[in-house]
Amino acid sequence: MLLKREHIICVISAFLLFALLRFVIFDVQSVQGNSMLPTLAENCLVLSLRAPFAGTPRRGEVVTLCFEGETIVKRIAEIGPCAVVWNDASYHVSPDEGEEYANARAGRVHLPEGHAFLLGDNFASSEDSRSFGIRNCQALSGRVIAVLYPFHAFGAVR
Repeated sequence: MLLKREHIICVISAFLLFALLRFVIFDVQSVQGNSMLPTLAENCLVLSLRAPFAGTPRRGEVVTLCFEGETIVKRIAEIGPCAVVWNDASYHVSPDEGEEYANARAGRVHLPEGHAFLLGDNFASSEDSRSFGIRNCQALSGRVIAVLYPFHAFGAVR
């Protein structure tokens, strides 16, 4: 009788631990589209740390955010304060001149402190901050840490 009770407690504890990890600390997302190629292919599953556990966002990290009701995956290209200038092929950072950003599609945007300029790794084929604008770092929902599927791509995300 005691053994059965211990088994039940063990199973319940394992379930509660799984629920805590999956629904509070970690999240699993499917990458939509080809904007993150070659790092992340379409329909690959990624594991991310939810925002409260992900730490302070840093330049170069792959993050998740909610955009138009969907969770999307992008890379932090820059974090303000600075100004970002881009064209069809690349972007660069210019000195922060204190300009206000009026239109992120114009090819230049001012990043206030605590805001991020997000890009897809597939620069030519990505809907990112060049189209939807900059995002407050507090609005980022998580930091991608690993690819779960496909299995041949399993591992840490850099």
